[in-house]
Amino acid sequence: MSSPGEFGGQWLDRLLHAYRQACGEPEPKPNFMPELWARIEQNRSTVFRFRRVAQIFLTAAAALSIFLAGLTRTSPQLRAPEVYQATYLDVLATQHLVEGSFPGSSSEEPSELDLL
Repeated sequence: MSSPGEFGGQWLDRLLHAYRQACGEPEPKPNFMPELWARIEQNRSTVFRFRRVAQIFLTAAAALSIFLAGLTRTSPQLRAPEVYQATYLDVLATQHLVEGSFPGSSSEEPSELDLL
């Protein structure tokens, strides 16, 4: 055989002619296209079903997330209590106001731990 560029398309024509002789020509069937599409759809159906179910779950999860975020922002009962929003210093200040004493004040009686 010669190289492909040597005779232009002659090399390719001979190659295709040899291929046709080796394989033979298929006989046309009346159900060729329906059978071909049935095989294609059979292979694709499970992938497409899984993809469709995944898209449905993703859409439902996004919608539920947006709904819950909106519900949390608008409903005062679902907001975090003030205790969870306060800083450590706010809690200490509130505790000392309730007790009526501040650290270092002399009005406190010494506890057992202070005496040790």
